[in-house]
Amino acid sequence: MKFGISVSTFPTSFGPIMFSGELDQKLGAIAELGYSGLDLFIKNAGEPGLDQVINKIKCVGLEVFIIAAVSAFVDDGLYLSSPRDNIRKELVRRMKRQIDLAAELGAMVPIGVLRGSEDGSDRLKWLAESLFDLYEHAQKSGVQIIIEPVNRYETRLINSVTDALAFMDTFELPKFDLLVDVFHMNIEEQNINASLRIAGSRIGHVHIADSNRKVPGMGHIDWKSIFQTLQEIGYKGPCSIEAIPDLNAKEEAGFAYQFLQKEISKLRSEL
Repeated sequence: MKFGISVSTFPTSFGPIMFSGELDQKLGAIAELGYSGLDLFIKNAGEPGLDQVINKIKCVGLEVFIIAAVSAFVDDGLYLSSPRDNIRKELVRRMKRQIDLAAELGAMVPIGVLRGSEDGSDRLKWLAESLFDLYEHAQKSGVQIIIEPVNRYETRLINSVTDALAFMDTFELPKFDLLVDVFHMNIEEQNINASLRIAGSRIGHVHIADSNRKVPGMGHIDWKSIFQTLQEIGYKGPCSIEAIPDLNAKEEAGFAYQFLQKEISKLRSEL
């Protein structure tokens, strides 16, 4: 199993980013710790210095698993379910450039908090319309869009695996895969492993953080059972750490990588 870690090209107030800003000084260390790739958070696809960061990523041998631009929501107030047509269109315009960049890197594009935080039938309809537009653009270059259920304290719009699947069925959307995040699932799902099985082959990417949103191994999540379930349902994609670092992100990332390798080794030894 491949493990990745969340990084951003800029300092951000969005909490669960392990390494942010001045990435050219940190990417080599991430690769040396053993990680295979990155969940790359950017401001936008044309931001200054992004080309240099991407070149450095390639030089140190890391993949880019997903490209996200959460700052559009956190900092700029754009979201895909906005009742204002101009806001939706501006975010869709930005995200099409993000999709084009993802195509160059073989990355996926997640839909998390960018969908907005308010619920209601109209907002779901506006979100569905935005996703249709993005899907048509992504299809041209083979980029996969993945939908992430997010806990109720961050949004009231699509909180669980069943919420996401029902939303796609209701609006007859293309069968987008899901980005399942164990931290959010620990809040919303009655049984994490049962929900992973419901998602099954629709899982496109996995985010991992412990119960306290620290790196895996620093909370009470039963990681062995989660990895066993992922193995049983045939998930072969990466798992990326999206956790809130404390004082020493590199030390915590190293601890987490070793912890995860031990959990996988224990699981393999029991087969």
